[in-house]
Amino acid sequence: MAGAAVLSAKAAYATGCGLVRVLTPGENRTILQCSVPEAVLTTYDKTLVPEEPVLREILDWSDAIVIGPGLGKEKTSAQILNFVLEYGTSHENKAFLFDADALNLVAEQKNTGVQGADRWKNFKNTAVITPHLGEMSRLTGKTVGEIQKNLLQTAADFADENQVACTLIADEKGQMYLNLSGNPGMATAGSGDVLSGLIGALMAQKLTSYQAAPLGVYLHGLAGDIMVQTTGLQGLT
Repeated sequence: MAGAAVLSAKAAYATGCGLVRVLTPGENRTILQCSVPEAVLTTYDKTLVPEEPVLREILDWSDAIVIGPGLGKEKTSAQILNFVLEYGTSHENKAFLFDADALNLVAEQKNTGVQGADRWKNFKNTAVITPHLGEMSRLTGKTVGEIQKNLLQTAADFADENQVACTLIADEKGQMYLNLSGNPGMATAGSGDVLSGLIGALMAQKLTSYQAAPLGVYLHGLAGDIMVQTTGLQGLT
């Protein structure tokens, strides 16, 4: 889904990231180059997993890695995700954020008994995850209704068990935040991709996961609150 990559990359630039690199299937090249010409672009054949040296070079180059927006759930997508998960266990100077299909793939692997699906438990730095309710449901095995009734506790328990910072919002240190910015008009396609790029950019600027996750959620909602005054709820994108 090229649009997700575009929105995430644009958000990262808008939040102060100096250089954004996008890894995407070759079919998306023209869309990315026209929509985000300032981004560095690396493409791959979506039927073949990129060679390990290519993936390693991209990850070595990066300060912060956002994986998930537009990723898809094909076999090659899962292989890229697994490489990133393994890479994260041995690199302490990198920041990671998992969103969208990266979370859906992890949930699928956990539900089918794949070992190491939740390797972010072993990361040198705490990873950030940005699930919407549906993705959180798949990760936890709870229904959306159950999560909504116990929103903060669900986030706190998952963050503690998985050693992540979860933007529902809780972190492994047991701290919880209640964000008051944002509005119903933001419940539209692409909002989550923007949030991922925004938080990724904050981490690239050396904010910790514990700082970037709550601050990113607040700024994301605040931008929506400012914009909705112009567009109204129905027109907000």
